Amino acid sequence: MFTHLQPKQYYIDRYDRLTVDECRFAEKSFDKISDKDLGDKVSKEEKERAKNVIRDVYMYTLKGESYADKETMIQKWMNNDKARDEKIENAKPIKGVSCLICNSPMKVFDKELSISEDNEPVMFWYSCTKCGKRRLFYDNGKEYRPKLTKKEMAEIDLNEKIEEPVDENCEADRERFCLTAEEGQQYLESKRSMQRLHELAEEVKNRSEIQEEKEAKIEKINFPEVKSKLIKVFNKYKLTDIQFSQPEIKDSVSVIFTAVLDNEDSIPKIKKLIINHLTNTNWEMKSLEYKLGIVKGLLEGR
Repeated sequence: MFTHLQPKQYYIDRYDRLTVDECRFAEKSFDKISDKDLGDKVSKEEKERAKNVIRDVYMYTLKGESYADKETMIQKWMNNDKARDEKIENAKPIKGVSCLICNSPMKVFDKELSISEDNEPVMFWYSCTKCGKRRLFYDNGKEYRPKLTKKEMAEIDLNEKIEEPVDENCEADRERFCLTAEEGQQYLESKRSMQRLHELAEEVKNRSEIQEEKEAKIEKINFPEVKSKLIKVFNKYKLTDIQFSQPEIKDSVSVIFTAVLDNEDSIPKIKKLIINHLTNTNWEMKSLEYKLGIVKGLLEGR
Protein backbone atom coordinates (compact mmCIF):
# COMPACT_ATOMS: atom_id res chain seq x y z
CA MET A 1 0.00 0.00 0.00
CA PHE A 2 1.29 3.41 -0.96
CA THR A 3 2.34 5.61 1.94
CA HIS A 4 1.85 9.36 1.59
CA LEU A 5 4.07 10.47 4.47
CA GLN A 6 7.66 10.69 3.29
CA PRO A 7 10.97 11.47 5.05
CA LYS A 8 11.34 15.16 5.90
CA GLN A 9 14.04 15.67 3.26
CA TYR A 10 11.44 14.95 0.58
CA TYR A 11 9.40 17.97 1.72
CA ILE A 12 12.51 20.15 2.10
CA ASP A 13 13.45 19.41 -1.52
CA ARG A 14 9.88 20.08 -2.63
CA TYR A 15 9.78 23.44 -0.84
CA ASP A 16 13.19 24.47 -2.15
CA ARG A 17 12.12 23.73 -5.73
CA LEU A 18 9.16 26.06 -5.29
CA THR A 19 11.47 28.75 -3.87
CA VAL A 20 13.81 28.38 -6.84
CA ASP A 21 10.91 28.71 -9.30
CA GLU A 22 9.58 31.81 -7.54
CA CYS A 23 12.98 33.50 -7.40
CA ARG A 24 13.74 32.69 -11.03
CA PHE A 25 10.46 34.28 -12.07
CA ALA A 26 11.26 37.38 -10.00
CA GLU A 27 14.71 37.73 -11.56
CA LYS A 28 13.29 37.47 -15.06
CA SER A 29 10.70 40.10 -14.19
CA PHE A 30 13.45 42.54 -13.19
CA ASP A 31 15.33 41.79 -16.41
CA LYS A 32 12.28 43.00 -18.34
CA ILE A 33 12.39 46.46 -16.72
CA SER A 34 13.64 48.93 -19.31
CA ASP A 35 15.32 52.31 -18.85
CA LYS A 36 12.13 53.89 -20.15
CA ASP A 37 10.21 52.43 -17.20
CA LEU A 38 12.49 54.40 -14.84
CA GLY A 39 11.82 57.80 -16.42
CA ASP A 40 13.89 60.27 -18.41
CA LYS A 41 15.24 62.57 -15.69
CA VAL A 42 18.19 60.42 -14.57
CA SER A 43 21.23 59.05 -16.38
CA LYS A 44 21.54 55.49 -17.62
CA GLU A 45 24.09 54.71 -14.91
CA GLU A 46 21.77 56.00 -12.18
CA LYS A 47 18.90 53.95 -13.59
CA GLU A 48 21.02 50.81 -13.58
CA ARG A 49 22.18 51.48 -10.03
CA ALA A 50 18.61 52.09 -8.84
CA LYS A 51 17.38 48.94 -10.56
CA ASN A 52 20.15 46.87 -8.95
CA VAL A 53 19.39 48.24 -5.48
CA ILE A 54 15.66 47.58 -5.83
CA ARG A 55 16.30 44.09 -7.20
CA ASP A 56 18.76 43.19 -4.44
CA VAL A 57 16.42 44.36 -1.67
CA TYR A 58 13.42 42.63 -3.23
CA MET A 59 15.26 39.37 -3.82
CA TYR A 60 16.70 39.35 -0.29
CA THR A 61 13.23 39.87 1.16
CA LEU A 62 11.75 37.21 -1.12
CA LYS A 63 14.37 34.65 -0.08
CA GLY A 64 14.05 35.64 3.57
CA GLU A 65 10.25 35.34 3.63
CA SER A 66 10.53 31.97 1.90
CA TYR A 67 12.82 30.81 4.70
CA ALA A 68 10.49 32.28 7.34
CA ASP A 69 7.54 30.22 6.03
CA LYS A 70 9.56 27.08 5.27
CA GLU A 71 9.26 25.08 8.48
CA THR A 72 5.56 25.89 8.91
CA MET A 73 4.72 24.83 5.36
CA ILE A 74 6.79 21.63 5.56
CA GLN A 75 5.09 20.68 8.82
CA LYS A 76 1.69 21.37 7.25
CA TRP A 77 2.49 19.09 4.29
CA MET A 78 3.71 16.35 6.61
CA ASN A 79 0.64 16.61 8.82
CA ASN A 80 -1.64 16.45 5.77
CA ASP A 81 0.11 13.34 4.45
CA LYS A 82 0.07 11.72 7.88
CA ALA A 83 -3.69 12.38 8.08
CA ARG A 84 -4.12 10.81 4.63
CA ASP A 85 -2.33 7.66 5.74
CA GLU A 86 -4.42 7.48 8.91
CA LYS A 87 -7.59 7.95 6.86
CA ILE A 88 -6.62 5.03 4.62
CA GLU A 89 -5.61 2.89 7.61
CA ASN A 90 -8.93 3.45 9.40
CA ALA A 91 -11.20 3.05 6.36
CA LYS A 92 -13.28 -0.15 6.29
CA PRO A 93 -14.16 -1.92 2.99
CA ILE A 94 -17.67 -2.92 2.12
CA LYS A 95 -18.50 -6.61 2.24
CA GLY A 96 -20.25 -8.93 -0.17
CA VAL A 97 -18.74 -7.65 -3.44
CA SER A 98 -19.11 -10.18 -6.27
CA CYS A 99 -17.53 -10.47 -9.70
CA LEU A 100 -19.71 -9.16 -12.54
CA ILE A 101 -18.31 -11.82 -14.89
CA CYS A 102 -18.43 -15.07 -12.90
CA ASN A 103 -20.31 -13.98 -9.77
CA SER A 104 -17.49 -15.27 -7.59
CA PRO A 105 -16.61 -13.44 -4.35
CA MET A 106 -14.06 -10.66 -4.59
CA LYS A 107 -11.38 -9.67 -2.07
CA VAL A 108 -9.72 -6.34 -1.33
CA PHE A 109 -6.09 -6.29 -2.43
CA ASP A 110 -5.34 -2.56 -2.14
CA LYS A 111 -6.76 0.78 -1.05
CA GLU A 112 -5.83 4.37 -1.85
CA LEU A 113 -7.01 7.96 -1.68
CA SER A 114 -8.64 9.67 -4.62
CA ILE A 115 -6.74 12.93 -4.08
CA SER A 116 -8.18 14.48 -7.25
CA GLU A 117 -11.69 14.50 -5.74
CA ASP A 118 -13.22 16.67 -3.02
CA ASN A 119 -12.71 15.33 0.52
CA GLU A 120 -10.24 12.77 -0.89
CA PRO A 121 -12.40 9.63 -0.42
CA VAL A 122 -10.77 6.24 0.17
CA MET A 123 -11.05 3.77 -2.73
CA PHE A 124 -10.85 -0.03 -2.43
CA TRP A 125 -9.56 -2.31 -5.16
CA TYR A 126 -11.30 -5.70 -5.35
CA SER A 127 -10.06 -8.71 -7.29
CA CYS A 128 -12.08 -11.77 -8.25
CA THR A 129 -10.81 -14.92 -6.50
CA LYS A 130 -11.59 -16.97 -9.58
CA CYS A 131 -11.09 -15.00 -12.83
CA GLY A 132 -9.00 -12.07 -11.55
CA LYS A 133 -11.31 -9.33 -12.82
CA ARG A 134 -11.26 -6.14 -10.80
CA ARG A 135 -13.71 -3.59 -9.45
CA LEU A 136 -13.13 -0.27 -7.65
CA PHE A 137 -15.36 1.06 -4.85
CA TYR A 138 -15.45 4.23 -2.74
CA ASP A 139 -15.56 3.87 1.04
CA ASN A 140 -19.24 4.93 0.95
CA GLY A 141 -20.11 1.82 -1.10
CA LYS A 142 -20.46 3.60 -4.45
CA GLU A 143 -18.66 1.91 -7.35
CA TYR A 144 -16.18 3.97 -9.35
CA ARG A 145 -17.20 4.57 -12.96
CA PRO A 146 -14.44 5.84 -15.26
CA LYS A 147 -15.30 8.91 -17.32
CA LEU A 148 -13.23 7.64 -20.24
CA THR A 149 -14.80 5.44 -22.90
CA LYS A 150 -13.66 1.84 -23.36
CA LYS A 151 -11.79 2.90 -26.51
CA GLU A 152 -9.98 5.68 -24.62
CA MET A 153 -9.16 3.29 -21.79
CA ALA A 154 -7.74 0.78 -24.28
CA GLU A 155 -5.48 3.42 -25.77
CA ILE A 156 -3.86 4.24 -22.40
CA ASP A 157 -0.43 2.72 -22.06
CA LEU A 158 -0.14 1.88 -18.36
CA ASN A 159 3.52 1.05 -18.78
CA GLU A 160 4.41 4.39 -20.35
CA LYS A 161 6.88 6.32 -18.23
CA ILE A 162 6.69 10.09 -18.20
CA GLU A 163 10.14 11.49 -17.67
CA GLU A 164 10.44 14.94 -16.18
CA PRO A 165 12.99 17.21 -17.85
CA VAL A 166 16.29 17.45 -16.00
CA ASP A 167 16.88 20.86 -14.45
CA GLU A 168 20.65 21.13 -14.67
CA ASN A 169 20.74 24.50 -12.87
CA CYS A 170 18.47 23.55 -9.99
CA GLU A 171 21.19 22.82 -7.43
CA ALA A 172 23.16 25.94 -8.36
CA ASP A 173 20.05 28.10 -8.08
CA ARG A 174 19.15 26.36 -4.84
CA GLU A 175 22.46 27.59 -3.44
CA ARG A 176 21.62 31.13 -4.62
CA PHE A 177 18.01 31.35 -3.55
CA CYS A 178 17.51 29.06 -0.52
CA LEU A 179 18.98 30.55 2.64
CA THR A 180 20.98 28.39 5.02
CA ALA A 181 19.88 28.10 8.64
CA GLU A 182 22.45 30.72 9.65
CA GLU A 183 21.44 33.12 6.86
CA GLY A 184 17.78 32.54 7.61
CA GLN A 185 18.18 33.32 11.31
CA GLN A 186 20.06 36.52 10.44
CA TYR A 187 17.15 37.56 8.21
CA LEU A 188 14.59 36.77 10.93
CA GLU A 189 16.57 38.76 13.52
CA SER A 190 16.83 41.76 11.20
CA LYS A 191 13.10 41.46 10.51
CA ARG A 192 12.35 41.39 14.25
CA SER A 193 14.58 44.44 14.75
CA MET A 194 12.73 46.32 12.02
CA GLN A 195 9.42 45.31 13.58
CA ARG A 196 10.54 46.59 16.98
CA LEU A 197 11.62 49.89 15.41
CA HIS A 198 8.26 50.14 13.66
CA GLU A 199 6.41 49.46 16.93
CA LEU A 200 8.56 52.01 18.74
CA ALA A 201 7.86 54.62 16.04
CA GLU A 202 4.13 53.88 16.32
CA GLU A 203 4.29 54.20 20.11
CA VAL A 204 6.08 57.56 19.87
CA LYS A 205 3.56 58.71 17.28
CA ASN A 206 0.63 57.64 19.47
CA ARG A 207 2.10 59.34 22.52
CA SER A 208 2.63 62.50 20.52
CA GLU A 209 -0.96 62.43 19.27
CA ILE A 210 -2.27 61.85 22.81
CA GLN A 211 -0.15 64.73 24.10
CA GLU A 212 -1.41 66.98 21.33
CA GLU A 213 -4.98 66.07 22.19
CA LYS A 214 -4.34 66.85 25.84
CA GLU A 215 -2.74 70.17 25.00
CA ALA A 216 -5.64 71.05 22.72
CA LYS A 217 -8.01 70.60 25.67
CA ILE A 218 -5.89 72.69 28.03
CA GLU A 219 -7.15 76.18 28.78
CA LYS A 220 -4.30 78.66 28.35
CA ILE A 221 -4.62 81.33 31.05
CA ASN A 222 -2.21 84.00 32.22
CA PHE A 223 -1.06 84.83 35.74
CA PRO A 224 -3.69 87.51 36.52
CA GLU A 225 -6.42 84.98 35.69
CA VAL A 226 -4.83 82.36 37.97
CA LYS A 227 -4.49 84.92 40.71
CA SER A 228 -8.17 85.79 40.40
CA LYS A 229 -9.17 82.09 40.68
CA LEU A 230 -7.10 81.62 43.84
CA ILE A 231 -8.37 84.75 45.54
CA LYS A 232 -11.91 83.40 45.16
CA VAL A 233 -10.84 80.21 46.95
CA PHE A 234 -9.01 82.13 49.67
CA ASN A 235 -12.00 84.43 50.25
CA LYS A 236 -14.31 81.43 50.56
CA TYR A 237 -12.22 80.01 53.41
CA LYS A 238 -11.50 83.43 54.95
CA LEU A 239 -7.75 83.55 54.29
CA THR A 240 -6.26 87.00 54.94
CA ASP A 241 -3.11 88.93 54.10
CA ILE A 242 -2.90 87.21 50.66
CA GLN A 243 0.40 87.87 48.88
CA PHE A 244 1.96 86.67 45.62
CA SER A 245 5.70 86.76 44.90
CA GLN A 246 7.25 88.26 41.80
CA PRO A 247 6.89 85.61 39.03
CA GLU A 248 10.15 83.80 38.22
CA ILE A 249 10.45 83.10 34.49
CA LYS A 250 12.60 80.22 33.22
CA ASP A 251 11.33 77.29 31.17
CA SER A 252 8.13 77.83 33.09
CA VAL A 253 6.63 80.56 35.27
CA SER A 254 6.87 80.00 39.05
CA VAL A 255 4.94 81.99 41.64
CA ILE A 256 4.87 81.60 45.43
CA PHE A 257 1.76 82.67 47.35
CA THR A 258 1.22 83.09 51.10
CA ALA A 259 -1.80 83.81 53.26
CA VAL A 260 -2.92 83.75 56.87
CA LEU A 261 -5.34 81.03 57.99
CA ASP A 262 -6.59 80.45 61.54
CA ASN A 263 -8.13 77.00 61.01
CA GLU A 264 -5.69 74.29 59.88
CA ASP A 265 -8.57 71.85 59.34
CA SER A 266 -9.55 73.70 56.14
CA ILE A 267 -6.24 72.90 54.36
CA PRO A 268 -7.42 69.63 52.65
CA LYS A 269 -10.52 71.37 51.30
CA ILE A 270 -8.51 74.39 50.12
CA LYS A 271 -5.98 72.13 48.39
CA LYS A 272 -8.71 70.15 46.64
CA LEU A 273 -10.51 73.31 45.49
CA ILE A 274 -7.32 74.88 44.10
CA ILE A 275 -6.53 71.69 42.16
CA ASN A 276 -10.05 71.63 40.74
CA HIS A 277 -9.75 75.26 39.63
CA LEU A 278 -6.42 74.55 37.85
CA THR A 279 -7.45 71.27 36.21
CA ASN A 280 -7.31 71.41 32.39
CA THR A 281 -5.32 74.64 32.50
CA ASN A 282 -1.67 75.31 31.82
CA TRP A 283 -1.09 75.84 35.55
CA GLU A 284 -0.62 73.42 38.44
CA MET A 285 0.02 73.65 42.15
CA LYS A 286 3.38 72.04 42.91
CA SER A 287 3.12 72.26 46.71
CA LEU A 288 0.96 73.52 49.59
CA GLU A 289 2.04 73.66 53.23
CA TYR A 290 0.76 75.09 56.51
CA LYS A 291 2.68 76.14 59.62
CA LEU A 292 1.86 78.40 62.52
CA GLY A 293 -1.13 79.97 60.78
CA ILE A 294 0.68 80.59 57.47
CA VAL A 295 -0.34 78.92 54.21
CA LYS A 296 2.38 78.73 51.55
CA GLY A 297 2.03 77.33 48.04
CA LEU A 298 3.97 77.09 44.80
CA LEU A 299 2.33 77.53 41.40
CA GLU A 300 3.87 76.63 38.05
CA GLY A 301 2.60 77.63 34.65
CA ARG A 302 3.70 76.68 31.16
